[in-house]
Parts: sequence; structure tokens; C-alpha cells
Amino acid sequence: MPGESAPTHRHQRVAAARLQISDRAIHHWELAVVDGQDVDELDDDSFFGYGVDAGTGCFVDVSAAEPLGAYIAETDALMDAMFDGVEQRQLVTLSDPSAEHSVVAFPSGWGDGVYPTWVGRDSDGNPACFLTEFFVVPDDRIPDD
Repeated sequence: MPGESAPTHRHQRVAAARLQISDRAIHHWELAVVDGQDVDELDDDSFFGYGVDAGTGCFVDVSAAEPLGAYIAETDALMDAMFDGVEQRQLVTLSDPSAEHSVVAFPSGWGDGVYPTWVGRDSDGNPACFLTEFFVVPDDRIPDD
């Protein structure tokens, strides 16, 4: 802001998170949905996404969500891993003690909210990557209010 002194440290935000699961080239992108969500029902300004709490997003396999969720709810393991006492880490992989399940967690752009995830599919229609957009990079198509 004009008249304010320059910050003493860099300000960083995670603009997007990508989980690469295949080396295959991306043929097309589609919005990730869960059962009961239909992208044809959305208008041009709407999306389905996942809710973020505590400013932390993640990628986790559906089979791991319940056991990892219980482990994370009962301990401070995720928050302890995300924060080193001074600042938030940009990427954390956390496994439950049985090492059967893992979650990849990261700061979510501007914090709490709802963010869309896109599935990058290869030419055979198989998922090659997942990408969550955190709306950090301005979109020139959207006028400032």
C-alpha cells in the first residue's frame, strides 16, 4: 500500500496443488465431482469443490479418508507437521502409524473456502493428474468490484 514500509519477509501463497499420478500427456481436463454432482447443472460462474478448514487442503485416496480422518482428528499430527513453530510448510506427506495410508497436505491459497479440483485425463480417459485451483492468480476476465 502507498505510504507503508516494505515487508521484512516475502509473502508466499500456494496458487495451486497438483498430484501427478501418470507420465501420460493430458488430453483433456474435467471438473472433479462426487456422486450426485452434475456439471451440466452449473452455470458459467459456478463449480463443485472441496471445503477447506484450517487453511489446509489435501489429496487423499477415498479408501484412506476414513482411517486417516480418524487418526488426524484424534491427534495433532497434521498440524504439527504443517507448522514448524515459525511458519507453515508448503507440502507435507503424513502417514498413519500403521503406514497403510498417506495424505499429501498443503496450504490452501487464501485459506478457508471451497476450491475446485480438475482431473487431467490421458487419451484413454484415465486420470493422469489432479489439480486444485486456489484463486490466487488474478483472472483478467473477471472485473474488479
